[in-house]
Amino acid sequence: MAKAALRASCSCDTCQREWCRREILRFFLFKTAAVRRGIKPGEILRIRHCYSNQKQNGNLFCLKCEEILRILELDYVELKHDPESSLILFYHPGTMRITLRKPENLRVLKQYGYPAASDPAILIDVLISRFRYSGSFPHEVGIFIGYPAKDVIGFIEKGSRTLIYQGMWAVFGETGESLFLMNLYRQMERVAKNMLDISDDPHSFFDRLAGFMLDDKTLAHLNSVLFH
Repeated sequence: MAKAALRASCSCDTCQREWCRREILRFFLFKTAAVRRGIKPGEILRIRHCYSNQKQNGNLFCLKCEEILRILELDYVELKHDPESSLILFYHPGTMRITLRKPENLRVLKQYGYPAASDPAILIDVLISRFRYSGSFPHEVGIFIGYPAKDVIGFIEKGSRTLIYQGMWAVFGETGESLFLMNLYRQMERVAKNMLDISDDPHSFFDRLAGFMLDDKTLAHLNSVLFH
């Protein structure tokens, strides 16, 4: 039986707090697995400043955003700070750099005031400003989290485009690349969940994930998508 399940069945405060903490961390660990492995350039997640649970006896459980960020050990920027939570972009520097060098991605970003430079730090700074000061949701963020440029533009201009498929994101036009990436991102979440079931702590999970290898065909296809 998994340790998380054993702890969930225990009613003492210490075990309940530990189970709550593990379940919260589990979500963020599997949602960022594709980024950690360099398969996805980025992932946007909203993190509460404090995940709390007030017990009847007065004991307060609180897992703070700062602790979650420290445990994840990923590069990140805060896109927006709200009273109860922060919107965080986690990113893989290498894959983000490759993604932001693609001409079709740069063309999309240029339409929304981004400079022609492909320096990730510069483009991410513009994205932060767009989130904080534009007054509307910057849908071009899809580029930063691994969505194909055609789908990002298709969603923004959806009044003049035909939706082909709705999954993790809306797919417009030819589906091959979109469905390949969508299935790969989902696969990484499934792999991560299975690894978390047998990992004692985040670092043992990190070690297992680092040893995961895509099959040759999938890896070749991913490289063709990233570098074409």
